[in-house]
Amino acid sequence: MINLKYIFFGINPKKIIFLVSLTLIYTLFLLTGDIQEDAFINFRTAFNLADHGELTFNIGEDYNAATSLLYPLLIALIRLASGDHAITFVLIANSISLLFTSFFLTRILGRIFNFSNAMRDLLWIALSIAPITLLMATRGMEAPYVALFFVVGLCRIQDAPSRLSSLMPVLILPFVRPDAIAFSLILTGFSYTIMPHIGKRYLVSTISAGVMLSLAYYFTIGSFIPNSVLAKGSGIMSQLHGVLDRELWIYFESPFFALVKSKYLVTTYPIFSVFALGLSAVLLYKIWCDRRPYFSIIVAILAGVWLVPGAYGISNAIFPWYFWPSRLLYQGLLIAGVLYLATSYLPPLTARRVIGGFLLVFASFVMLQLAISYSKGVQESGYRASVGKYIHTLAKDDDTLYLEPAGYIPYFARIRTIDSVGLVSNTVLRYKKNYPKRWEIELLRKEKPVFLVYRNKRWWDSSENQKWFDENYKTLRIFEYNPEDFTSIPFLQWILKLGDHANYHVLKLRE
Repeated sequence: MINLKYIFFGINPKKIIFLVSLTLIYTLFLLTGDIQEDAFINFRTAFNLADHGELTFNIGEDYNAATSLLYPLLIALIRLASGDHAITFVLIANSISLLFTSFFLTRILGRIFNFSNAMRDLLWIALSIAPITLLMATRGMEAPYVALFFVVGLCRIQDAPSRLSSLMPVLILPFVRPDAIAFSLILTGFSYTIMPHIGKRYLVSTISAGVMLSLAYYFTIGSFIPNSVLAKGSGIMSQLHGVLDRELWIYFESPFFALVKSKYLVTTYPIFSVFALGLSAVLLYKIWCDRRPYFSIIVAILAGVWLVPGAYGISNAIFPWYFWPSRLLYQGLLIAGVLYLATSYLPPLTARRVIGGFLLVFASFVMLQLAISYSKGVQESGYRASVGKYIHTLAKDDDTLYLEPAGYIPYFARIRTIDSVGLVSNTVLRYKKNYPKRWEIELLRKEKPVFLVYRNKRWWDSSENQKWFDENYKTLRIFEYNPEDFTSIPFLQWILKLGDHANYHVLKLRE
């Protein structure tokens, strides 16, 4: 059992300084406002459950826009307890869960590499402020709990595989995110290597969790698959070359193995991937040779790093937060691997220099993540949210908004919303089914939403449609992103100019 009293109270002055510093760092990142767009879909859905008793994005539509089953319930409970401050407390809860994840992962890696207590403390400090850890803390998605239950599952199976409590992570993971059943399967495989005769218990639990999840969706939304998955159309791709191209992109062209995601680092992504592949191979070989009893658990961690992302290659929808738990596992393994290889195969003085240089580079990436989060936060919580707030000042309670980005703008507009993907309303899916090629113009003609938002000016496929559009809608305002509106400090203005920006056209139905 973990001695929580020791973690929080049995501490010396150095640990107090660390905890204070850690609190300041997390507070700084949370203040950037860098919350993921899709998190506001969860927030609005969960808040409607807490405030109105309906797990739906638009009151009265009975359309659950959240992919997770458990995460909206957690948000709803926090909403009931904290009211208008719920988002802040959700982010704090997510940050705390990540600190526990870092602690448990440090415990696992410390065993694998036989670290001293001082080295374990260093690993926990570095992992607690790793770029991906801080990113997950601010974004407001359910990914922190996927990582937490997987890492706790590894600990419990290693320490007490025969106890029924060890089955809980396997059962809970799919309810946090449906695709997290992949992590349950990895835990099942790991259980077979620990105690083969009880591996079937874990397999049955994983299958049962999948069945119970599908039934839960069916009895709550009338479908065995979440509405968000249906809307994104993430099915199996029909062509093999498409799957291969997607797998190549995930492993060698995406920012998966980079410490931070930035358009200015795109050309370096393959280098990070090759390094990750080499590091994984070296660690597997060294653990097999020197620490063979721990070989199965490092294989389980590497399966979480390499196999889970690959599973998304057969789907039509890939989003960054799908990879966050795997990226957290990798960055933990990266830090631990460098510490292990340096201390095991280099002279003490050289090892200290190598570790010091690595931590310096690592800290620079943390600062880079802070700059990225600040820039992204202003663009989202400052700029994009202002579009929704503007619409809210003009809208009536029974007005309807139609747009593509379904997070910030409808959350702050506070009116019924139809998004072009179908994440928050079933209306678009009906029109896409009935009018496959002209669904958007048919939707506008028949539904006549009062407000429209386009990222750029909308040009229609025919002069007839364009004429109808111009006759029925007028442009109210065009929002342009100007860093000068958010800060007068030249250096911060320069940072705010580095991201991707789009203009937003707000239109209204003519009376």
